[in-house]
Amino acid sequence: MLLRFPRWFMGVVILEFIFATLFGFLFYTYQEKKTVNHIGQNVAKAAHLKGKQLYIWRENQINDLKVITESPFFQETALKLIDNPKSAVASKTKTCFESYQRLRKYKDIFLLDENGKVKFSIGEGRTLNALEIKGAKEALITENLILIETCDENNEPVFTILSPLSRKGIFGVRLKAAQALSPILEGEPKISKTGRFDLFSRLGNQPICLNNSTYSLKVLNAALQEKGEWFRTEDREGRRIMAARVEIPQTPWFLIVSVQEDELLADWYRDAKLMISIVVLLLFSAMAVTAIIWQRNEKRHFRMHYEDLSARFAAEERYRVTLRSIGEGVIVTNRDGNINLMNETAQTLTGWKEEEAIGKAIHHVFRIVNEKTLEEVENPVERVFREGKVVGLANHTALISRSGNIIPIADSGAPILSAEGDLIGAVLVFRDQAEERQLRRALHESELWFRTTFYSIGDGVITTDTEGKMRQMNPVAEQLTGWGEEEAYGRPITDVFHIVNEYSRLPVENPVTRVLREGTVVGLANHTLLISRDGSEYPVADAGSPIRDEEGNILGTVLIFRDQTKEREVEEKLRRNEALLRLIFHTNPDATSLNRMDDGVFVDINENFTTWTGYKREEVIGKTTLDLNLWVRPEDFRRFARLIMEQGFCDNFEAEFKNKDGSTTWGILSARTISINGVPHVLVVTRNIGDLKKLDMEKRNLEERLHRMEKMESLGLLAGGVAHDLNNILGILVGYSELLLFEIKDNERLKDYVGNILKAGERAAAIVQDLLTMARRGLVVQEVMNLNHLIREQLNTPEITRIWESSPHTELKMDLYPELLNMVGSPVHIGKSLTNLVMNALEAMPWGGTITIKTANCYLDRPIHGYDSIAKGEYVLLSVSDTGKGISQEDLKHIFEPFYTKKVMGRSGSGLGLAVVWGTVKDHGGYIDVESTPEKGTTFYLYFPATREALMSDKDENNNDLSHIMGQGELILVVDDVKGQRELAREMLERLNYRVVTVASGEEAIEYMRENDVDLILLDMIMDPGIDGYETFSRILNLGKKPKTIIVSGYAETERVRMARELGVGGFVRKPYILRRIGEAIRQELTRDRDE
Repeated sequence: MLLRFPRWFMGVVILEFIFATLFGFLFYTYQEKKTVNHIGQNVAKAAHLKGKQLYIWRENQINDLKVITESPFFQETALKLIDNPKSAVASKTKTCFESYQRLRKYKDIFLLDENGKVKFSIGEGRTLNALEIKGAKEALITENLILIETCDENNEPVFTILSPLSRKGIFGVRLKAAQALSPILEGEPKISKTGRFDLFSRLGNQPICLNNSTYSLKVLNAALQEKGEWFRTEDREGRRIMAARVEIPQTPWFLIVSVQEDELLADWYRDAKLMISIVVLLLFSAMAVTAIIWQRNEKRHFRMHYEDLSARFAAEERYRVTLRSIGEGVIVTNRDGNINLMNETAQTLTGWKEEEAIGKAIHHVFRIVNEKTLEEVENPVERVFREGKVVGLANHTALISRSGNIIPIADSGAPILSAEGDLIGAVLVFRDQAEERQLRRALHESELWFRTTFYSIGDGVITTDTEGKMRQMNPVAEQLTGWGEEEAYGRPITDVFHIVNEYSRLPVENPVTRVLREGTVVGLANHTLLISRDGSEYPVADAGSPIRDEEGNILGTVLIFRDQTKEREVEEKLRRNEALLRLIFHTNPDATSLNRMDDGVFVDINENFTTWTGYKREEVIGKTTLDLNLWVRPEDFRRFARLIMEQGFCDNFEAEFKNKDGSTTWGILSARTISINGVPHVLVVTRNIGDLKKLDMEKRNLEERLHRMEKMESLGLLAGGVAHDLNNILGILVGYSELLLFEIKDNERLKDYVGNILKAGERAAAIVQDLLTMARRGLVVQEVMNLNHLIREQLNTPEITRIWESSPHTELKMDLYPELLNMVGSPVHIGKSLTNLVMNALEAMPWGGTITIKTANCYLDRPIHGYDSIAKGEYVLLSVSDTGKGISQEDLKHIFEPFYTKKVMGRSGSGLGLAVVWGTVKDHGGYIDVESTPEKGTTFYLYFPATREALMSDKDENNNDLSHIMGQGELILVVDDVKGQRELAREMLERLNYRVVTVASGEEAIEYMRENDVDLILLDMIMDPGIDGYETFSRILNLGKKPKTIIVSGYAETERVRMARELGVGGFVRKPYILRRIGEAIRQELTRDRDE
């Protein structure tokens, strides 16, 4: 047997590797230190060499200047220039100095007098700093040339060299330090690519860099602190450098040379890496050789050991796999009855996992009881250990699993013997009998089910053997054949099941005979009669089938037949019902169709379908509604189809359909899904509701019209109430303005002011009258008039004239019928309506257009648009057209509503214009219609009842003479609930020479009349709170007095006014108060005979 290497051998190898590594590290450290020291000395040598160059350069600069200034000619010329900078010599000297400056690259050249004052200079600098002044004094005293390091006005280092001129002046030059030193510091010898030279001067407390302002402060501090020739530090970027500091003899200068270590040590690092790589490679090679030898030895050792164990494991694994693969539960125990192994089946049945059960006693895991009594029974393993042989227990044993389930099992046990024959364990084998018992029970139940089914089938069933002899028959077969099962057993099937053709009465082949011959399922033709044992005849439908075993061999046959007597009756009823339904389908007064559900194709239609749609039957069958384009709106079809697909029916589905001739009509659909020969269809009944739709539309139009009228009435009442209150206020404004005109006679300026107030009040009163007219509460003056005359007069009014002047691009056309009939109405209100229509037309044409005004005679005998009925007769037609942008259909529904406007309220309209027109036409018993096309224009048609009466001559209302209405001191009682109205009436009546008494209510008037008499009462009709004018007059009459009375009101003559006039009230005057109008009414009433 091959021996393994001892463990100490590997320890020796590891120690050798550690010692070799330590030696290599120490050697590397020594070599690195030696190399760095050598390179540092080279850097110091380079610094000394560059320091000598700088010293020589400094001495050269001083000596060159000294040579020039010691020249007698130069001194003489310079001193003359100091004495007289503006002399003729100055220009030539300046040119010479400029050439010298360019040659020597001096920054400045200057001359100082003995006091240090600059007398002449060339270059950038014109003044000296403190150090330069101090140096100049020292040079004059010592008569020696001096070089000073200082900074110019830009804080850049400069060299100033001062040379005395026989103590009478100083010649000085300035050099930029960086510019002057650059050729030396950047020239040969160069130390390396990253090497740099920085020259510093000890100027004050902080050294300054003479050649570069970007030096590293870290390097400077390290240089000032280090005492050796060279040192190592970091620059300001954190890079390692090697540097050296050299003092420049006889100067305050010192030079710092710095080089990056990465560059200096690059060769050393490359060689060191190569050396380390070789050493590491050798070490690893040695280790690899050792490991290979070690591994080979270990492999040989383990291979032999593995082969030995593999043989043993293979044998054990075969037995283990065999045990685990057995379909029955297997448990292996040791000699003490503790479990060593369980296969998957045993784990499943006991409910224990193998890793949990190993080591536990067998009776703890495998608990068995008597299946019926549930009493514990002896464990097979215990019996095996006791008897030492294979044992099998009795049936009716149940295993109680870990979860408590009771499982019926069959079990057995066997001993495990050693090679010496000793008992070392036991094997327990058991299986679940639940499935076996269930199969036996299922077989029994299947036989019972088959027998029950066989004898319960509603059809006749007979089984035969392979020779066609009867074996079994059910009660239905017994009833139809007339044979009992026992007496028919073993007879040929032809004796028991005797069949003939229903029409020919000839025998037909028995299905059993054919099944045995062909070995297939057969079904004979219809029209077969079964002749029973007693001679009864039954129409039957029969079929036969072979009975085969698992190999396919025929074991017998089964014959099934049923009585078709009732089926024949049902079929006959179905035929009659089908004919009836077809008759109903085709005579249905509604359009009826039958469509396949999957593709919507028409299968059948009735006559009314063709009558309604106009399509012939052959044009419809085989097509769909989409093919015929029957749906006006495809979305209706999609909605209808979705309802049918989702719920299988549809009721009262309204849709619009297109007929063959292109006309449309409305229909209401009801549909149901039905199955015909297993294919789903849809039965659709469509009723024509076109007439109902028209009636419904008319109903909605009437309701909408009624709603619009009610709204107009409501808004009219609201506007009338507001107008009444405004009328009272405007009455005061207009009345007092009129009185002021009489008071102011000579002041034309004030008369103009008051006249403007009066006109504004009258315009406001006109708006109030518009409100009252719209509310149908304004007083309408009825007179015979000609519409043509009114149009001409209205178009010449100042208001219309101003409108035309502001619309130069608008053209007016008039087509007035010359033989136009007269009409009865209010010129003011109709003129206002015409003005409103013209202004609306202008608003619709902001960029210009044409307005056409036409009149005509017409006779109406049928309703016009928007009216259900009209009064037949002659009418005067006024039409106003424009070519503007038109009115939308939605706005046409609202244009006659008060305050409805598309204009800016308060700027171009009040929203009352068309409402006034509508109210005026209605008050005159006329009709109005409007037609509008977007972007083309609008036309309003106004129909007024015509009259055959002649025109009356106009009264002269421009007479300013009031003498005919002046009073004679009569006493008048004014009754009005508004204080301003009472005071206005008093002012007007007193101006007309009447005595006036005023009271604020009807109750006060009654109290006054109890004790006093008056010539006339001016009585307001509406007073709030309190009684109105009618009640006041009635109570005054009850006092036994009958004073002459005039009713005043802002409204038209209401029913209460008419009732008051019937009691004896005389005239009626409409507010606001106008002096002439109220005066004429009072004069007329006072002169009227009481009996009139």
